[in-house]
Amino acid sequence: MRPSRKFLTVFGIIGCALWLWSCQTATPTIVVSAPTPNPSPSFTSMSPSSSVAGGASFNLAITGVNFVPGATVLWNGSSRTTTFVNSTQLTAAISATDIAAGGVFPVTVSNPSPGGGVSAAIIYTLDNPTPILTTISPSNAEAGGAGFTLTVTGSDFVPTSVVQWSGSNHPTTFVSGTQLTATIPASDIAVGAAIAVGVSNPGPAGGSSGTQTFMVTTPPSGTFSLSPAGRSAGAQAFNLTVNGTNFSQLSSVLWNGSPRVTTLASSTQLVALITAADVANGGTAQVSVSTPGVGTSPSLNFAINGSGVVLNDLVPFRVAAGSAAFSLVLNGAGFTSASTVRWNGSNLPTTFVSSTQLTAAIPASDLVAPGFSQVTVTDSGGGGSSTDTWPFLIGPPGMARFAYVLDTSNNVLGFSIDSASGGLTRLSGSPFPTATSTTGASLTIDRLGRFLYVSVYAANSIFAFSIDSSTGGLTSVPGSPFPTLTGPSSIAEDPTGRFIYVAFSVRSGIAPLGIAVYTVNSSTGALTVVGGSPFLGTTTGGLPSALTIGPSGRYLYAASPTVSLGTYALNSGAFGAPAFSAGLSSPFIFGVVVDPTESYICEYQFQMGIDSDAFLTLVPARGGAKSAFWVLNSAFSVALHPSGKFVYAGNSAGTQTQAYTIDLAAKTLTAVLGSPFTGGTPSIEPTGQFLYSLSANTIITYTIDPNTGFLTAVAAPPVVASNAQGTIVFSP
Repeated sequence: MRPSRKFLTVFGIIGCALWLWSCQTATPTIVVSAPTPNPSPSFTSMSPSSSVAGGASFNLAITGVNFVPGATVLWNGSSRTTTFVNSTQLTAAISATDIAAGGVFPVTVSNPSPGGGVSAAIIYTLDNPTPILTTISPSNAEAGGAGFTLTVTGSDFVPTSVVQWSGSNHPTTFVSGTQLTATIPASDIAVGAAIAVGVSNPGPAGGSSGTQTFMVTTPPSGTFSLSPAGRSAGAQAFNLTVNGTNFSQLSSVLWNGSPRVTTLASSTQLVALITAADVANGGTAQVSVSTPGVGTSPSLNFAINGSGVVLNDLVPFRVAAGSAAFSLVLNGAGFTSASTVRWNGSNLPTTFVSSTQLTAAIPASDLVAPGFSQVTVTDSGGGGSSTDTWPFLIGPPGMARFAYVLDTSNNVLGFSIDSASGGLTRLSGSPFPTATSTTGASLTIDRLGRFLYVSVYAANSIFAFSIDSSTGGLTSVPGSPFPTLTGPSSIAEDPTGRFIYVAFSVRSGIAPLGIAVYTVNSSTGALTVVGGSPFLGTTTGGLPSALTIGPSGRYLYAASPTVSLGTYALNSGAFGAPAFSAGLSSPFIFGVVVDPTESYICEYQFQMGIDSDAFLTLVPARGGAKSAFWVLNSAFSVALHPSGKFVYAGNSAGTQTQAYTIDLAAKTLTAVLGSPFTGGTPSIEPTGQFLYSLSANTIITYTIDPNTGFLTAVAAPPVVASNAQGTIVFSP
């Protein structure tokens, strides 16, 4: 049956109502958009990118891309206060604490979430400075004492600085950039020693400071003795040797309670400088040893005899081998009719002239062979013996046979000398090599013609050669080269050939070194350093740069480019008291030459690059008034004629040699007729017959007129001497 229309209508109305109700009660849908993520930062550079540790705080500028507000700079992984400038630049506050100690520190940039992230790192390099050490406190302690805290003062210290004790790191406390403290245990000062104390800063950069010396002292003890035990009144300055035990570099010899210049020869020996004024009058001096922080030893008596024999001078002090018999004049004090001159320990026929002079007959038989003899005076009448032994040189006969000069590579150029013309001929095997260096060298030769020595500055060595008496060829001495201290700049040998003296210059950062003494093995030429070397300074506190030993071997003249000339007494190789101070008041004293009788010296002064500022100065060899002479076109090098009558000066350009006659009584220099002559650095053959002038890679040979000093070039052409430099030395 079909439903009725009415039924369908009702049903439709109900369905529509239900549909409308369902629409009104359904849950609504809300749509929310997601935020845009932050980009990942890219870090490309920073400024600065490095600095030295210990600086002040600063702002670090960061450059890159994709920076956003809220971005943070990370220093070694830790965030720092950051200012957003724009999307390509940030600044970060870096504190002084961050840069107190050196290291390498990664720097990054972090963008916050969402997204964001951390950039790749760029390294900030913080270099440690090189520390500077100025003082240590305390600077000494007695051996066997307790451990202590060492205070180190200087600059450029960092928190990671370490104090080094004899090269070993010690526990260190950083106090400030100028002070550290270090713990020194008792075991480090158990025995006496000189300890080098320094400071080391680690890398990056950093480095080690210079050192200060800490003295671990041992009280002097045991039985003391003096050598000599006495001296005659009126004697010259001398070295007093004090023997004992437990001496150190702080120990000082006291003379009647006043300190004297003291050198530590060893832990059992000190050498003190006793001046002529100390023994001027008879009596007894009290000698003791004082060590700071330790105490003073008991005193010993030193007798000064009021009427003793004193030997001050020999005239002459050298002759040639084969010379005829002659009368030797001895000057001194305290001589009597009972005084006797002794020659190598044997008595000689002696004539008493006065209390200040004796003469002795020297037979020809004592002058046969080259060498040296020892001269003393004894007095059987109670005056005792002279406390000084004077060497008398018996030189080789005739003129020199060989000549040697350095080249710019410090090789030795050797030549034979024609006895008739003075001409030079290159030796077989020349040049003879030393060090492969072009920096600084000086040479000297044994006056008996046995050995030649070359000090090379850059090599810190002395090269020793034996000389073939037949050919002049050089052969390296066994053990050569002999090591030296830093920077040997000048070398000289005493006339007897027993000792070598070496001056050391100052390099940047190197402590002053002074003069070292070496003994010479008479058979082999080998060198052995003398205890107590180096002996420091000149009379005015400067450092010697050029050494000359007088013909008598009794005095060493030390020139300095910064202070006056110093003159030192020598006694059997010992480096003795300053005898007197001489020299120009201005600097640049390059060296001295000494006349044959050692009655005067001739200084030469040259200011580099100023040829007009050059002088020769005549100075009495035992002190006194001096006379300075301006020299045309400089005095870069000087040679003195063996007669003492003429002096020759070469200029710095190596183009002229000037000649002057010397009037010692009037203290004047007069130019030789025809001067200047062609050439440069002058060197004179020991007999005075020939002068050799080094100029422009050639050696010009001149004969010397013995009456006027005039130079005449020999007919032979100049000898080629490529790259030769300095003074020529001669061998018999």
